[in-house]
Amino acid sequence: MFQPAPLPLSPFSARTPGDELLRLRAHLEAHCDMTLLETVPAMVLLLDSRRQVLHANAALLEYAGKRGAPLPMVQALGLRPGELFGCVHAAEAADGCGATWACGQCGVLRTLRGAAAGTMAEDEGRVLRRRDGRLAAVTIATRAVAMDFGGRPFFLLYLQDVRDRHTSKIMESLFLHDALNALNGVVGAAGMLHDELRGDQHELAGMVLERAGHLEHEIRSYRMLLDAERAELELHPEDVDPAALCSTLARLFTPQAQAAGVRLACAPGPNARLRTDKGILLRVLENLLKNAVEASPRGGTVTLGHESRGAGVRFFVSNESVMPAEVQGQVFQRFFSTKGPGRGLGTYGVRLLTENCLRGEVDFSSEPGQGTVFHVQLPETLDPGGPPPA
Repeated sequence: MFQPAPLPLSPFSARTPGDELLRLRAHLEAHCDMTLLETVPAMVLLLDSRRQVLHANAALLEYAGKRGAPLPMVQALGLRPGELFGCVHAAEAADGCGATWACGQCGVLRTLRGAAAGTMAEDEGRVLRRRDGRLAAVTIATRAVAMDFGGRPFFLLYLQDVRDRHTSKIMESLFLHDALNALNGVVGAAGMLHDELRGDQHELAGMVLERAGHLEHEIRSYRMLLDAERAELELHPEDVDPAALCSTLARLFTPQAQAAGVRLACAPGPNARLRTDKGILLRVLENLLKNAVEASPRGGTVTLGHESRGAGVRFFVSNESVMPAEVQGQVFQRFFSTKGPGRGLGTYGVRLLTENCLRGEVDFSSEPGQGTVFHVQLPETLDPGGPPPA
């Protein structure tokens, strides 16, 4: 049975002799089924107290290999993590990995130090590696624990390259920032032309201004969704009049509904007290209204309203169409949509923003004769620090 155990790190300059490494590896093979490590969907290392490799699973050997060929286990034996990955700092000191000033900032080493105290430790290590003669920067998420195998302690180290995840986040943020800056310039220029021109050119400038404003709105909505997924969206509670909010949204969506041949009705309830993030709530109800209008047949009716329910307010958006059973089962899934690939952020975003940010709940019903109704139940007062609903 594997048991966590403190395992003080040996001095970085000391190295385990080759014959001792072989004895330690034989001990591991006698007390640990190494094939189990191949079932783990991550890179795995077993290290001795001097951070030297005793075993690496196939995923790690493939990652550490060169020119598409996995690194042979015989070559990995005795290396330290930085040497295994080709970290540039591992070659800067005679004692190798862990001996330079830069190594003191390494997340992999911090993880092993935490594990040495007898706890499960995790961190992220930024590695500047040289592979196939080329320099590359990677970010590796690490988790380590000191385990007892047959009466002897070893480090069990899990690693995952999260470079793509970090790169994607950075690129998304840069793109959205630059796109909004560019759009602000377009909106400003179009606004000036709209004020100065007359006739057809005045009308054309107005169309540019309208479409640029719509695109800016969509980009801000997408950035809000990304921030909510990362738990980075700032909340700004304020007093909200539910009836006034419903009336405003109904006016805004009436042109879109009329263009689709759909009637838009507003059914505000009695006066109710509500303190929440108005901007996020607007995005939630806008998404539901947009979906309802698009799902309605020509001549149909979409209704937006609210009612007091318990210690809070419940908004509802209804239309006369009925969702097929297979659609109902996936309606809140990310990227699922009946409109085609890559169109499924609407209802997913509604639920994400409502539960994680507004601390509310979303549900729906869709039945023949009653149509489809989405409900957004919100607490009377938003507590930004409170947990999402269970």
